[in-house]
Amino acid sequence: IFTVGTGVCRKTWFVALVMTLAALINVASNFVLIPLYGSMGAALSTLIAYILLTIMMYIVNQHIYPLPFETGIFLVALLVGVAIYTGVDMLAQEQAAYAQYALYIVSILLYALCIFLLGKLAGKREKKPEL
Repeated sequence: IFTVGTGVCRKTWFVALVMTLAALINVASNFVLIPLYGSMGAALSTLIAYILLTIMMYIVNQHIYPLPFETGIFLVALLVGVAIYTGVDMLAQEQAAYAQYALYIVSILLYALCIFLLGKLAGKREKKPEL
């Protein structure tokens, strides 16, 4: 999604450059994290590389062809999701299997409600008065 501007302006070489940089970050962090954490280190290394790839592509795209992405709403939704997941994961550890399933289902429904409400909030901000 963040590569739209590079395609529109025909500067796709930026995509290759940023992806190469993210791949090098992934390889370098693999050398550090795999000896320490094994397969979880490899997963963490990949996560770090993808997060940096997304941030770098967003910055490059905004310089080449600025688009009004709703990054604020996205970050709020991300933080709400992480908070719900963390809370439910901590609550579910000492529960029986059916109670865990119930907690996870309720957390999914709660997150869906939060996303719906954030969408409504974003929709109200965008509406402009008609002339």
